[in-house]
Amino acid sequence: MFDQNFQSGAISAKNQRGFRFAAQADTATPDNKTQVLQLDSDHSPFLSMPQQLIRALLSLA
Repeated sequence: MFDQNFQSGAISAKNQRGFRFAAQADTATPDNKTQVLQLDSDHSPFLSMPQQLIRALLSLA
C-alpha cells in the first residue's frame, strides 16, 4: 500500500503521482500488486486525518 498525500509539503503532488515506488514494488512482487490510496492530507495523514485514513486502510482489507 502506498498513499499519496496531496497537501504534503515534503513531496509535491506532481512527484507523488510520478513516484516509482509502486512500480518498483510491483516488479519485485508481481503477484501482490501495490494499491495506491489518494488522500487530500498533509504529509502525516495519521495525525491530520486519522479517521479518514483508518477508513481507507480498512477498505483495502
